[in-house]
Amino acid sequence: MACFFLGAFCLSLIGCSLFGKKSQTKENAPPAQANGSGGSAPADTSGAYANTPVGANGILAGRVIDSYEHKPPPTYIQVVLASDSRGSKPAPMEVATDSQGFFTIQGLQAGQHYQLIARTRDSSPRLAGTTWATPPNPRLLIYMSEDFATPNTPGAPAPPVIPGPRGNPAPNFPDKSGTAGDGGNNGTGEPKSDGSKPPNSNLPPQRPAGIGAPLRINGQPQSQDAHPDAAVPPAPSSGLRTEDIATNPNGYARNEPALNIPSTVPAPTAQPLQQPAPYDLGTPTMATRVPSCVLTGRQLDNFALNDLTGQPWEYRTHRSRLTLLDFWGTWCIPCREAITHLKIFQNNYGPYGLRVVGIAYEQGSLAEQIRKVQDVRDRQGINYQLLLGSDSATCPVRKQFAVTSFPTFVLIDQNSRIIWRSEGLTADKLEDLTMQINQQLRAR
Repeated sequence: MACFFLGAFCLSLIGCSLFGKKSQTKENAPPAQANGSGGSAPADTSGAYANTPVGANGILAGRVIDSYEHKPPPTYIQVVLASDSRGSKPAPMEVATDSQGFFTIQGLQAGQHYQLIARTRDSSPRLAGTTWATPPNPRLLIYMSEDFATPNTPGAPAPPVIPGPRGNPAPNFPDKSGTAGDGGNNGTGEPKSDGSKPPNSNLPPQRPAGIGAPLRINGQPQSQDAHPDAAVPPAPSSGLRTEDIATNPNGYARNEPALNIPSTVPAPTAQPLQQPAPYDLGTPTMATRVPSCVLTGRQLDNFALNDLTGQPWEYRTHRSRLTLLDFWGTWCIPCREAITHLKIFQNNYGPYGLRVVGIAYEQGSLAEQIRKVQDVRDRQGINYQLLLGSDSATCPVRKQFAVTSFPTFVLIDQNSRIIWRSEGLTADKLEDLTMQINQQLRAR
């Protein structure tokens, strides 16, 4: 029995120690990281507009530019809702851009998909462009081009017509020339040529507006009842004396010789006038320095080199719709292989405005450089313009265009802006160049 009680006492002590411990449960666990909504789940980042409620007010804003990154002519944007949650599509919305091509579209449904169709109204050629957007999105960019304008492109809306006031007839003012606004009377109530009397025929005749009745010199105004055609004594032209005005019965001063009072001030000595020296306008234009080149970024102002006859050739005086520059040399095998393609370009696209210009860099004297280029020209039948680059290390044209390898091709549009560049002419680059020329000249 003693052993039994001793064992029970030991077991009771062990049980108290176990029941007195606090378990490591959620009460002591670290709190969960809460998200912005107050829950413990991670935030949803599946999309920029995943948490945007459909139907809230949305906004779309951006700019419209053409293929040259310039502002287009006046443009209208048609906003079409792709689909509605109820399956219906409201009428399209028309929005006009400002003078710089910027636009803002408000009152849209956030989370919905919209198609934006931009097109010009009065421009030749007609430009168009389209994009898809989901509001809110304030950084849209719509590119417009002639290629995007199709027969299915909706027409631009007509300019609004502001109605004028109705029910107010135009005022009827008499005309000084004798033709009144009422259809041909003389403004004094006289009947018209067809015998009918104007509506204001019962009104007294009105004197035409003017500076009023003439004043006589003695200060008495002419009678208002005097006939306007009455003879008025002519006024003397010279020799007026104010002290005789009151004694003259006609009110005019008598024509008497004026007193000649000699002046005591000596007359100034006349000095001969000196003719001013003729203004030197200088030369009207200054000759362009050869060689020279002015290129700012991708915008070309001008460059000048000598042709094979030694005469200066300037880009600004020979600018065309499209210019293809070829930096080459007769010593370069890939350069000579590209001549065949350049001849085809000049032959096929030259009538549409393409000008191919080859700039050759040679060694030796000027006569030796000309002879080398002429030999290749005659042997391969080159049909485009050839120029001579100056010293290869110091030529300003080569430096400005950053030519480091031969051949290098540069395509310049009618706005003197570089739109394409390539070092070498592989099959892929040749196809890309052909597509660029076709797109610019529309000669397919």
